[in-house]
Amino acid sequence: MPIEQFLGRLLVIQGYLHSDESPTILLRLLAGKKNNPGTLVLEAGPNGRTEHIIKGIATSLFRHRRHFKAIPLSALLQTSQPGRGFHSGGTFPMRAKPTNFESDSLGRPYGFKKMHVVDATTFPSIPAAPITLTVLANAHRIASAYHQT
Repeated sequence: MPIEQFLGRLLVIQGYLHSDESPTILLRLLAGKKNNPGTLVLEAGPNGRTEHIIKGIATSLFRHRRHFKAIPLSALLQTSQPGRGFHSGGTFPMRAKPTNFESDSLGRPYGFKKMHVVDATTFPSIPAAPITLTVLANAHRIASAYHQT
C-alpha cells in the first residue's frame, strides 16, 4: 500500500536555533491599580536573521537530498512562535553584578533576595543543542548553595 510505504520512510526533523538567531521576547510590567497586582506583558521581538537562516537550512537539506536518500518537504516546514519550544531562556541572564532584568549567580533576579530562578532563564544565551542536563546541573548548584545558607 503506497501510504504505508510513504509513512515507513517518513522522517520528521525538529531543529533549534541559537538564541542569537531566534526572535526575542520583550517583557513589560504594567502597574496595577489599588489592590490589584501589576500585569506582566510578553511581546515578540523580531530577529531579521531567523527566516534567512531557516531558509538556508532548508536549501542545504534539499541540496544534499541524495546523501540522505530523502526529499525534504519544505512546504511542510513549520516555524514556532517566539517563546514556543523547549529551549527558552536568557530572560534574566546571570551576571556578577546584576542590574534590571538580570540575576546573580544564585539565580536571584535583581532586587529579589528570596526568589531563585533555576531554569534556562538565567543563561546569557541558549545554544542550538540539548540543554536539559546543563539546566538540571545549574538548578542543583543553586539549590545546594541555598540549602547551605
